[in-house]
Amino acid sequence: MSNLIRVTKDGVTKDFSSLEDAKKEFPDSEYLVVTDHTPAAKKAKEEKIVRERAWRDAELVRTDTIVDASDYPNKTNMVAYRKELRDWPSTAKFPASPRPVLKTD
Repeated sequence: MSNLIRVTKDGVTKDFSSLEDAKKEFPDSEYLVVTDHTPAAKKAKEEKIVRERAWRDAELVRTDTIVDASDYPNKTNMVAYRKELRDWPSTAKFPASPRPVLKTD
């Protein structure tokens, strides 16, 4: 069973999959550890899934025209990035796994 680390600071709430990640971004904060079996954890995970899918969908839309350009200088990496975006929700640790990142050569 995994836990969700929720940090709220200055009116902004962010969820983390590990306490270490939370401490890196918010070193001087209090942390709420939410286990998966609580209603709050389930709701938080559902909200995170919605946010991450929305981000992913926006990235796909943003890169739609770029990938169609035959002269785009980073086309190979862009095609791979879009594949990672499409595959990301089906990975075992989604939505806790890191977001895909466009590689640059």
